Amino acid sequence: MTPTELILQNTTKYFRFYFGLYLKQKRTSLGMNVEHLANSINMTPARYNRLEVGGIKITDTLAEKLDTVFRFDLEDIYELKRLANVAQANDICRELNINYPA
Repeated sequence: MTPTELILQNTTKYFRFYFGLYLKQKRTSLGMNVEHLANSINMTPARYNRLEVGGIKITDTLAEKLDTVFRFDLEDIYELKRLANVAQANDICRELNINYPA
């Protein structure tokens, strides 16, 4: 499985949130600002900002463009998936049990 395939399988708001944080970390580590990166993948800076906060769904084309720039590591994407699953499970537990620790 490639990183882009794994990204496309994980479309929950939890995954998008952690993926956005990951994108921001990758972008800043490369010394790129939002405008430069957005232009390099043919996206507006405002839309790219929404991507970094988990506000938009990731299409196959977008995932491929991002992978071209960032060269995603499959291990990193699996870790994001794991974190997203834990966050989702915690939210479900909170919903089911009023006494669940915050």
